[in-house]
Amino acid sequence: MMTNLCVLLIEPDSAGAARLSRHLAEADYEVTAQRVDTAAALQAVLSDSRWQVVIAWAQLPALPPTAVLDILHTVGRDLPLLVVDDHPRIETAVSLLKAGASDYLTQDDLPRLGTAVRQAIAAAQARAARTQQCIDTAIRAYELWTHTLLAAMHDLVMIVDENGRFLEIIPTTPETLYVPREEALGKKMADIFPPDKANFFNEQLRLALANQLPVETEYSLPMHGREAWFKARFSPLPDKTVLVIISDITTAKQAEADIQHEKALSDSLINSLPGIFYLFNEEGQFLRWNENFEKIGGYSAAEFNHLHPLDLFTDQDKALIAERIGEVFQTGRADAEASLITKDGRRLPYYFTGARIQYNNTPCLIGMGIDIGERLRTEKSLLELKQAVDTSGDVIFLTDRDGIITTINAQFTNLYGYTAAEVVGKTTPRILKSGQQDLAVYERFWQLIVVRQNIV
Repeated sequence: MMTNLCVLLIEPDSAGAARLSRHLAEADYEVTAQRVDTAAALQAVLSDSRWQVVIAWAQLPALPPTAVLDILHTVGRDLPLLVVDDHPRIETAVSLLKAGASDYLTQDDLPRLGTAVRQAIAAAQARAARTQQCIDTAIRAYELWTHTLLAAMHDLVMIVDENGRFLEIIPTTPETLYVPREEALGKKMADIFPPDKANFFNEQLRLALANQLPVETEYSLPMHGREAWFKARFSPLPDKTVLVIISDITTAKQAEADIQHEKALSDSLINSLPGIFYLFNEEGQFLRWNENFEKIGGYSAAEFNHLHPLDLFTDQDKALIAERIGEVFQTGRADAEASLITKDGRRLPYYFTGARIQYNNTPCLIGMGIDIGERLRTEKSLLELKQAVDTSGDVIFLTDRDGIITTINAQFTNLYGYTAAEVVGKTTPRILKSGQQDLAVYERFWQLIVVRQNIV
């Protein structure tokens, strides 16, 4: 039974080509042959996919076997090449077989040309089968990888043309689709979305294509009875289409809103404090403060960003404050009294507290300052009053509303004979009976005290 064979013959003349065809016919081949003798002619005929094998005469100067192999590689045709050499050499045979030739024959080997062709074609077919198997394996691996990747993705992937028409939608998360995939494919933005949203999306497409750069944006859509937020990236593709990748950021937006709410609440609490509030790190950078601190200190928020805590104290107090700040970061807590220097130079006495906390994973000092000016003024007044009482030439004693003595001066002891240890905490009528005054004096004292009248 004859076997069809399409063969390219690299021969300088028709006689040589006829001789090869005869040997192939004797091997039961129905031969379809074409002779070529130049590189250009070979390149031209290789566009025809019917050729199964190439047989080349080794002594053709215009188209040697190595040039034939180069052309086959260049055009991407994996055809077996058999070389026939009138002057065979071992070195030539080895070199050509290493370069990719399928067989090397001499004139004496031509009777087995049919067998050599059959073996070369079988080897090429086996090689092609192995190559295809590798390709199929790679394709399956890629498809598996793609499937796994898409299954793990939470983003929606779309391809849209320049007119806003949906060409492809990969529904990795179908619940994020505004309408089902089947309803959207082939339709334009304006067919799917409200006019304002459609115009917005089309504008992003236009920008991406015009600038040939990705465009990122955020938007919201009413979905499933709630406002859903999305982040979209429009990336231009070479064929005037755009790859759109959409992420659902609703949860992130809600978390952001919750954080803003919590911050607003904390700001309200901080700003409602009666004193000044501060939070700074170990480098002395203010991270939080309340409005009262700005008002009292006279510094703006921008100025606070560049202030160090020690900038707010006199040289006399800086050493103490620096020591107490260090104590907070070492032991966890400290306090101090010092004068706060305002922007306009005023000195305000304050009691400062400090505690170490972790804020954004960083050790920080948090504390409050309380204006103790009124307390110091009161203490000063009381000290002045005590000095006046102690140095007065008159008898002075103080009682509460129940007649319990709380304070006496030296003249009281001199007149009535009682020391402070003997009378403080005692009821006045029982004590005021030293024997140094008659009963009428004590009764008059008590009557005046009860009716809240001065004793003269």
